[in-house]
Amino acid sequence: LANGLNPTDAADAAQDADSDGLSNAQESTWGTNPQDSDSDNDGLSDSAEVNTHGTNPLVADTDGDGMPDAWELSYTLDPTNPSGENGADGDPDGDGFSNFQEYLAGTNPRQPQSGDPSEPQHITLHLPLIVR
Repeated sequence: LANGLNPTDAADAAQDADSDGLSNAQESTWGTNPQDSDSDNDGLSDSAEVNTHGTNPLVADTDGDGMPDAWELSYTLDPTNPSGENGADGDPDGDGFSNFQEYLAGTNPRQPQSGDPSEPQHITLHLPLIVR
C-alpha cells in the first residue's frame, strides 16, 4: 500500500488524492507523490509543472541555475532555460545585478528600481515590550 493507495483497487488509479490535478496513475507515471500536491516543494503544483510549464515536478530548479522554478515564473523568466536573460547571470532590467543576485536579495529582476541586491534589505519588526 505505497503512498496509502491500494494497487489491487482500480478506482485508486483514477482518484487524485492530493487534489493537484494529476490522477494517482499519472503521479505514478511521473514518480511524484500522490499525497503531496507539490512533490519538489518549489511552489508549483505537480500538475502545473507537468501540464502547464513543462518543468520537472521532482526538481525544484528544473534548469539547475540556482533559482526555483516558481520564482523564475513569477518574473517571467523561463525555468527550463539556464542561459542568457533567463539564467543566473542574466540581467533583464539592466541594473547591473544578475538574476541570481536579485533572487538572493528578494528584489525584482525586471525592475531596476526594486532595490540594490548588494545592500541589506531592511524590515521593521514590531515586538511586544516585556517588562519584568
